[in-house]
Amino acid sequence: MQSDTLYTQIRLDFFRNVYSGEIEPYQQLIPERKEAEALSVSRGTIRKARKLLEEEGYISNTQGSGAIYTPLETRKSGTPDIIAVLVPVHNPFFISFYRAFESEAEKHGILVVIKQLDNHNAEGLKDVLFSLFLKGIRDIVFWPYDTLLDYRHIERLSGLGMNVVFFDSILDYDFTASVSVDNHHAITSLYAYLKKRGTEKIVYLGWGNSSMSSSREREESFQRVRSAEDRVITLPWDQEALRENQLEHIDINAMIQHGEADGFLCGNGHIGVVLKSYLIRLGHTDIPVCTIDNFTESEALGLTAYDQPFQALGQQTFGQLQKRFSGKRSKEAETHYVKGEVIER
Repeated sequence: MQSDTLYTQIRLDFFRNVYSGEIEPYQQLIPERKEAEALSVSRGTIRKARKLLEEEGYISNTQGSGAIYTPLETRKSGTPDIIAVLVPVHNPFFISFYRAFESEAEKHGILVVIKQLDNHNAEGLKDVLFSLFLKGIRDIVFWPYDTLLDYRHIERLSGLGMNVVFFDSILDYDFTASVSVDNHHAITSLYAYLKKRGTEKIVYLGWGNSSMSSSREREESFQRVRSAEDRVITLPWDQEALRENQLEHIDINAMIQHGEADGFLCGNGHIGVVLKSYLIRLGHTDIPVCTIDNFTESEALGLTAYDQPFQALGQQTFGQLQKRFSGKRSKEAETHYVKGEVIER
């Protein structure tokens, strides 16, 4: 086997072992002699391969301790050629953000590519992330949505120099940043709008999926501002679509007729659109409904909505990546909220 191929294989094995967790941060690597015996190569080959890893900043050599894996707190600065955007679903909400983010990246001559993921194939997602790293892509924007993933893999890739910014999700992982609409501002603004309308008994409708940080934060914000007359209803998380029969199941019509609800605040745009359409069909056109997310159908339905500032979200997300590929990323997780505005209808 040619020496260049050996160096490449040893380097690849090192990355795989870090990604799998077999090699942990600041762990001492096995002695050169033992690795050479295990791979049936010369000790000089191992030494040269480790020298390359040391030059890249992945390992350090300490007198008396040997080679140690040291996670990259910074990497060599330089604008990337490609940024990958990982998304498990394709919908209008994401496309609006993507266009804003792509526009910002293009100003800097960077190509943005979308990688659509299978939400429930955690093993496949793990492989996708590692394959992007091996292809030299070191900057990604990740919208986790309800994706199943062991996020230790994100932390391990961050230690290998990959920059990760989460969009629409608040996740506390070293070296990463999270960018999201200000969910508390959204809920309190919509709540104030309903109160201004004279609404006394507000029902909050949201997804019953606590693993999604946006759903969790929005419900928590409503719980903080609600009065004793208000109530919270969570709907079963449905990836495909909310259907009107789910609203029939919780008997929205009876709530209104019995005076238990005179206004609705929806924690998701799709819920708002379906609910408003349903109320119109029942003849309850005077019941105010407001929602986070200003969808295309919102104006036609007369639906008051909290408009997410996609241009500002795209700029903030790109700015967080730019800071990181310029060598200024913080070791601690960072969270950045962006305020939108209420569109009254």
